[in-house]
Amino acid sequence: MYGVYDFAVADFNGDGLNDIAAIAFFTDVTKKIPEKFVLLENQGDGNYKPFALPAANNGRWSRLAAADFDQDGDTDIVLGGMYVSQFNF
Repeated sequence: MYGVYDFAVADFNGDGLNDIAAIAFFTDVTKKIPEKFVLLENQGDGNYKPFALPAANNGRWSRLAAADFDQDGDTDIVLGGMYVSQFNF
């Protein structure tokens, strides 16, 4: 992922291991790597598996926050940016 602008570390998938959520405001200009939001899932062996949501590539993210916003016991991620319509994924 090129141009990481912000990130958060937490157990996002509930497996007891800290994962990394990252956003990029300025991504790869060649468009070979279009992801603007990536969740790196900790595999527990020093490796991380990248997970990207295509819907998140429609924005230019400048903020990322992680907390249990809906109070259901798991860590949620909120992305904020300019020129983005509201959507849930």
